[in-house]
Amino acid sequence: MKNIALSILLLFSFQAKADLNSYFDSPKAQNICQDSIIVQGSRSFVKLKAIYEISDEVGYLIKERNYFQLKLVNTKNSTERNLNIDQPVRDVLYENNFIYLLTDGEVYQYDLKSLDLINHYIIHYGASARYTRAYQLAKKDERFYIAYGELGVKVLDIQSLELIDLYKPILPNTGGHRSLISGVQVIGNDLVMGLDNITLGPGSGDRAFEGLALKNLSNGKEKNLKINQRMEAYHLPYIFYDAGTIYVNNLELYFAQSLDKLWKRRGALKPERRHFRFDPGYLIGRALIKNKQMHGCFRSRDSFNSILSGSHSLR
Repeated sequence: MKNIALSILLLFSFQAKADLNSYFDSPKAQNICQDSIIVQGSRSFVKLKAIYEISDEVGYLIKERNYFQLKLVNTKNSTERNLNIDQPVRDVLYENNFIYLLTDGEVYQYDLKSLDLINHYIIHYGASARYTRAYQLAKKDERFYIAYGELGVKVLDIQSLELIDLYKPILPNTGGHRSLISGVQVIGNDLVMGLDNITLGPGSGDRAFEGLALKNLSNGKEKNLKINQRMEAYHLPYIFYDAGTIYVNNLELYFAQSLDKLWKRRGALKPERRHFRFDPGYLIGRALIKNKQMHGCFRSRDSFNSILSGSHSLR
């Protein structure tokens, strides 16, 4: 009986991967990727910010000149729906037939089927600043976890709309150095945060904390893991979790990490694997990662003006 259940699970996993691979090789996906950049002479304007899986659709977060658009395309029949908002959208989250759009001041909740606005939640009062703005949204047990730059991670109760916690890890920063949190995920009972430095010192080793911070929400255990800043750097890290692996997205770099090994690690943070050269070419925006497959839009290495849709294995 267990073997039958495992076979069915593997079949569905293979089917999901095959559907996404087929879609990102389709003419519809190719056309969307070709429109993801506007080239004006020697300059180019990148419209595509990120790609998400939203039920049986692929969601493209696109920055137009006066608004942001979430373009939803069905992976089976290529039908298209659009959701527009006149604010900068920092992140998109899908859960239980709802789409959540994160802006600097609010989280907007939409019904997946109708795209009607169901609710909006205020997460910040007043104007945002360069280092105090929203970056990434996570959700667990009717709570939002929002990476909010130098302020830390905002934890909001969705029912009461109250700020439950404003969590900032205790960092080894000295001499006025400052860091910000730009990535957040809740994996089981573990809060995983990605941090970038704000300040730089005069020496090569004199920099604010960059790396990952962990907090177990059950027992309160905490751990900070700093990268070797003489060898590499983080730039506004964004955190994915897929098939048991954490991926820290840093520009066009995707660092693979095991959560269990992070808790056990000593010394400087090192990726278990660095993904930086992708089969289709140079990545545009943040990719979609599912079942250790990366899907997205790429610039061809053969021709910088050639934009294509494609997939890359992260195994």
